[in-house]
Amino acid sequence: MGLSDKLDELREPGRTGSDLKKLGVPEDWRPRMDIDSEKGGFLIGSPRPAGEEADATSILEEFGLNPTQWTVTSLRQGKWQKFDGEYLESIRVNVIPATAAMSDEVDVADLIKDIKKWKPPKAVKKSTGGGAFLVVPSDQQLGKKANGQGSAQSVNRILSLTGKAVERFNALKKAGIAPGIIVLALPGDHVEGNTSQNGRLQGLAASDLGLTEQVRVARRLLLAQIKAFAPLVGRVIVPVINGNHDEVTRQVAADPADGWNVEIAASVQDICAENPELSHVEFRYPS
Repeated sequence: MGLSDKLDELREPGRTGSDLKKLGVPEDWRPRMDIDSEKGGFLIGSPRPAGEEADATSILEEFGLNPTQWTVTSLRQGKWQKFDGEYLESIRVNVIPATAAMSDEVDVADLIKDIKKWKPPKAVKKSTGGGAFLVVPSDQQLGKKANGQGSAQSVNRILSLTGKAVERFNALKKAGIAPGIIVLALPGDHVEGNTSQNGRLQGLAASDLGLTEQVRVARRLLLAQIKAFAPLVGRVIVPVINGNHDEVTRQVAADPADGWNVEIAASVQDICAENPELSHVEFRYPS
């Protein structure tokens, strides 16, 4: 390089425009990690061409984290279009330490034992008046973990509210209002299930009970509720429908009357049929 070339090089101001490379990636979806060793946090993976598969494990490994040490609680997917028309996608992975997820596990035997030990307020003489007393335990979603609460808290809350319903019935009777029928309506989502949100809520990350455990606990909880109301009236009616969490599958078109809420109630119906003291309990299902 001659002196004149060096002079020209020194004379030039340098690069023009911005030194920043335009990636066309929205601020919210730029790769980053924000993790607390005790509470967990989130990771956003590098953008990939639309349709290119990426899972939580690959995102964790991208940031040098061991997938076995973290439990995924939820996934969020973003998609946007670049200036050249190409679409990119990225995934946000929310995680907690695996040890924290394990500490939230529920002992099903203890849970069922608590249900068996629970007793409703003392029963009174059966009411035979007109009208009906309506109890609607809806959206119980047994097995779900959220906001630091889980199945144990759900069961305790449901049993407590059942006891308050019995107290309310007795108070109405003392006030001269004595319905002869109690309707224990089950309008769906008795269990968390495995179909809601495309199955993303399965596993210890969002559920502290497996599916069969959810059904078992729900069945025994429903029986406890029926036993609480049956001594109060001459007739108990249990109408049942399924909710979206009660769906058995979404892989094929299925009969909407075929679901976990119906199965739970049908199992309890069989139990009631074997007990003369529960012979006045009736069940109603979708046609």
